[in-house]
Amino acid sequence: MLPSDYSPCDRLLQALPHNNLDRLRPQMTLVQHSLRQNLHEPEAPIATVYFLETG
Repeated sequence: MLPSDYSPCDRLLQALPHNNLDRLRPQMTLVQHSLRQNLHEPEAPIATVYFLETG
């Protein structure tokens, strides 16, 4: 869960009304990935959505 004072860098998340972001916040987690890490396998169901903060 993200902290209540979290302010997203991603423009899609920034565009959400605050109450919608508050509803999503308990399901969101900040993660770090390594260089060239595969985030999704072809033909696999989408299980996770990533909103890039940096990179």
